Amino acid sequence: MEESEIEVWEPNSHLRTRETSPFGAFIQPPDFVNMPPRYLDYTLTPGEGTTALHLEYSGFGTGPEWDLVFQQIDAPFEFHLSTLKFYLETHTGKERSVSWARTVFRSSQEEAWKRLAGPQGFLREGSVDGLKKGDRYSIGAANGDRFSGVVLSNHPGQQFGGTAENLNNSVIRFATTGCSGISSASAWLGSYGPKHPDAHLFEHRWTNLLDTIMKDPLAGQ
Repeated sequence: MEESEIEVWEPNSHLRTRETSPFGAFIQPPDFVNMPPRYLDYTLTPGEGTTALHLEYSGFGTGPEWDLVFQQIDAPFEFHLSTLKFYLETHTGKERSVSWARTVFRSSQEEAWKRLAGPQGFLREGSVDGLKKGDRYSIGAANGDRFSGVVLSNHPGQQFGGTAENLNNSVIRFATTGCSGISSASAWLGSYGPKHPDAHLFEHRWTNLLDTIMKDPLAGQ
């Protein structure tokens, strides 16, 4: 879990935090321990009827050993910034509740995604191949869940996220991470305002499904 301390706080303008426990601690290169801390800067710039958020994440190394770190950070940041925009434009002021299922196992990230994004995972019906942010999608999962809405992020092999208009305009995300033969797979649902009647069962259903499909050998073979 990432932990940070506030270094700069200028209300309605600028927030800077310094990492004390890094995002993705288990994937950091060996030289990370000898590097200066990383910083996150959030800067708001007002416009005519709009506000721009600029996010700067600094303090990374430059060698090829940092490629995995960039890959694992880029997709989640894109998703969460997209959900922030979605919240501000459609759910401002509403309380958000989260249901999250996750399992960890010995496997490559490639294998984890193959299972999660296959017919025994979240893609029993439909496809997200080639979809870009802003495209419409409609899929059916192996446990009977259905999701349809607008794509917020699509990184094949790592993450898919979108709005779930059929679940009270919630947000869903399916993702994998992996390093050194240890991977995780997760299913995430963010709901705004009154929970959809089925939302409280999401975590239970997806915990059961993930535990099943991530067993060896590949489920169904």
